[in-house]
Amino acid sequence: MDGAAASDPDPAPAMTGKSVRFVRETPFGPDVRGVVDVERGPEDAHISCIMPTRGRAFPARLAIACFQNQTYSNRELVVVTAAKNSEVKALVAELDDPRIRFIEAPGAETVGDLRNCAIPQAAGDLIAVWDDDDLSHPYRLQWQYAGLRQGKGDACFLSHVILWWPARAWLTSSSTRRWENTMLVKASVLPPYPGIRRGGDTILVETLKASNHLVTMLMPFGYCYINHGANIWGDAHFERLFRSASHLVRPDEYENQLAFLSKSMPLLDYRDGLADISASIAGSRREQ
Repeated sequence: MDGAAASDPDPAPAMTGKSVRFVRETPFGPDVRGVVDVERGPEDAHISCIMPTRGRAFPARLAIACFQNQTYSNRELVVVTAAKNSEVKALVAELDDPRIRFIEAPGAETVGDLRNCAIPQAAGDLIAVWDDDDLSHPYRLQWQYAGLRQGKGDACFLSHVILWWPARAWLTSSSTRRWENTMLVKASVLPPYPGIRRGGDTILVETLKASNHLVTMLMPFGYCYINHGANIWGDAHFERLFRSASHLVRPDEYENQLAFLSKSMPLLDYRDGLADISASIAGSRREQ
């Protein structure tokens, strides 16, 4: 996730009423700045959200819940895993949601491989990255489709994400950059992901940038990027991200901010899930 920063869309004000500022990067010309009206608009594009997963029910069930809570109705979720007979397979069957499809890709070795298996089977005009261990605001797809459409882009990103490290009780808004894990992109321009363990999304976006128009929206609360302790990127990566952020939420404000954000994204449920896993591990160790 250490890709190049997008041009800064001048972060103040981030959002005025129903308007959000954006910058569109063009391959052979100057950046274009403007304002997007994010009020509910047309839903003429079908969006396929692609969710690679290791196959565990937690935290994938919360990412799936974020998909189900989206206000943009013309959408599907394609869940893909290399694990056979996984918890997620059982979860998708239990949910029985016609908007959610499940794919097993036993030969896939990386997240990029999983995405490459799922994207050709997606029905959407647009592809949205939907990581199984992060959380999205209910308006995320609505906001980003407005940004893509009105900003005349081929791909749309958020310029900020919420950074959260539950084990350290760290919470902040990120620095300004083009966050690859928030990408919404036209399927027709999307190249294959590199089959590497880390950094493939950054390489892909740089490839897109060479010949496409990239819109970055100044939307600070659309996505929560979480260090849960088993991420592809380790603690040093997250420490860099937190160091580059503006400021941490103060310890005396942490619980209030967590409760506020949980009105739109299931952060408290996520923390409870992590606590259950820690308790289970501790119990197993005591039994050994």
